[in-house]
Amino acid sequence: MRAPILSISRGASTWMLPRSKPGREMASSVQCSVFSVQIRKREMGAERLAVPSGARPPTAPLGLASARGFTLIELLAVIAIVGVLVTLICLLVRRVEERNRCSRARAQIEQMQNAIQDYRAQQGAFPAALADIAGRLPRGFDFATNGVPVDPWRQAYNYSTTDERYELSSAGPDETSGTDDDIAAGRF
Repeated sequence: MRAPILSISRGASTWMLPRSKPGREMASSVQCSVFSVQIRKREMGAERLAVPSGARPPTAPLGLASARGFTLIELLAVIAIVGVLVTLICLLVRRVEERNRCSRARAQIEQMQNAIQDYRAQQGAFPAALADIAGRLPRGFDFATNGVPVDPWRQAYNYSTTDERYELSSAGPDETSGTDDDIAAGRF
């Protein structure tokens, strides 16, 4: 084993640094927590460098790059895991939003039923259109430009009436009436 060409001393501690290849000059940096010194070393002769108090020994030998870091495969694996987690979270958020829209449609239909019953009690007949009860609805309803309340999917509620009955429903998430996902209040 070759003898070191450079030693760094602090009090009773000494750190020995490796030699460069024979016949070659090498400039290196020693970076410690409280100082940075440029050292020029040569093949012949040993130099000593006094280290200020509180300094730490270098983590890697002079002239050698630190081998710390992540490999490409590790980075790709982390990116893939994060991608899967983000996808799952997005799907979960969508499902929760859809449930909230259905609950909101049910609540709005119930409020419209109350307004229709109130209208019938005062006028003696069911309203001809939902626009007739728009003033009786509480806050939180969205209305189309013609004054008809719209469901959370921005579709007008389906309303039909006869002298004795009415039917009120929302087309639901697929925005098509007459399918399984329709939200209906029933016939009254």
